[in-house]
Amino acid sequence: MKRLFSVFLALVLLCALCSGCAVSNPGPLRVCIDLGSSNDLNSYDPGKSAMETDVEKFQTWLDDCSKYIREGITSEEIEWEFIPSDETMLTEREAALQRIRTEIMTGGGPDVFLCTTNLYKTADHPTDSRLFPYVEKAILDGRFLPLDEYLSRAILTNPDDLWEPVMKAGQDRQGKQAVLPMTFTVNVLTYPREVLPEYDSTGKTWNDVLKGDDPVLSLQSLWAFNTEKLIPEPTVHWPWVRSSYFAAFPFLYPKTADFETGKLCFTEEELFHRIKENLAACRSLLENGEYQQQNCALSTLTCTQLRPFDLEQEITYIPLRNETGGTTARIDRWCAVNANTKQPDKAFEVIDALMSENYQKGGSLYLGEPNMPVNKKIGSPELPIHEMEREYFSAQQFEEYQRACGEIDAAYFPSLLEDRLMSYSDGLIYTVQTHLYNSFAHDESLSFSSPEVFLQGSIDDDTLSRMVHETYEAMQRLLDES
Repeated sequence: MKRLFSVFLALVLLCALCSGCAVSNPGPLRVCIDLGSSNDLNSYDPGKSAMETDVEKFQTWLDDCSKYIREGITSEEIEWEFIPSDETMLTEREAALQRIRTEIMTGGGPDVFLCTTNLYKTADHPTDSRLFPYVEKAILDGRFLPLDEYLSRAILTNPDDLWEPVMKAGQDRQGKQAVLPMTFTVNVLTYPREVLPEYDSTGKTWNDVLKGDDPVLSLQSLWAFNTEKLIPEPTVHWPWVRSSYFAAFPFLYPKTADFETGKLCFTEEELFHRIKENLAACRSLLENGEYQQQNCALSTLTCTQLRPFDLEQEITYIPLRNETGGTTARIDRWCAVNANTKQPDKAFEVIDALMSENYQKGGSLYLGEPNMPVNKKIGSPELPIHEMEREYFSAQQFEEYQRACGEIDAAYFPSLLEDRLMSYSDGLIYTVQTHLYNSFAHDESLSFSSPEVFLQGSIDDDTLSRMVHETYEAMQRLLDES
């Protein structure tokens, strides 16, 4: 009788195990794509909706990606999930975001995430609708799988080839790599080599910029504001230089907020004095007029600058200084594996493909968002971006690019916090400049970024203090709600 009972119990356990195996079948690997609004890709194909154009572009480079995925997984096993991105589909987008966030909170969700940090805001839609609006907070909350073990045995990706200070921004509190930045950018002063043969900015801080005793370094003070009408066009023909006219104020700080303590990384008083000092330095520079003879450009490093017909032009880069003596990078696109995934090995194979040298230099990803790949080897004559178009630096330009990126000591994932400082519609810098513009008699031909705005406009301490206070409180509320 005992023997029969033992056999019966064994059969019951076997059936339970088999049943469990059937239920635990994870199905296709889900890869979730969140690239925000259609403006992220500048989709303007006549006869097609922006959403259709975006999907076609993404499908193209996802097909590129599948070419590099090794035999463990095929593209047929992947289910691509595009979060609606057209600004005319906000209702559908919000529904998709709510559904996926609910899945994640209940232990499920997509296996892989590929996301952008670029914001989309309008007067009717003033909040960010990214799947992960605060990437750093999501990392600290354990939303993503630490990938160090997988990276150590990656086949397609060499972690040593990735810019370490940029990658560090994706680490959790234990120093484990939870998010992998894919593209980034830094702001640089760009000089022709014949004008400025060399310049060592190592260790220089934003305070050194504000002193005004260095005619080269002091030019960076213009970056604290929207400077579209302030920067003279270089006499050298540089079709590849992408001018950066918009305020780069958040780049001055290695970090805006500490999500562990729930506090901003600067006090309200510090922010007030920094704005006031920036305005004084900008005015001083405009008053002496020497900046107009500098023959340089405030530019943003992007892969669209890499054009073969400019290879003869030797350059000198001076990265935008930050508070700590380095330069701050902005991360624009990133990927990660859901901590809830039941298929970590397969999920990492997709990550391995996306971060690979082959994909980073050849994927059509950069057609949509042309910032620099995190692989530090790419962009040289030997490893061009877009192999068919041959986008690359000359040997001298590439050496200068690597030297500039070597000064990166911090990187951040943009969020609504930084937007409150620099937004073109309601950020602190825009509010201050608008007040300056409205404070003096002007003609309608002047824009709010004309030199006269800074030289003749005025703002008293009480008004500036009120603006800073409102901004600081708004930023703290966002941080509390994150």
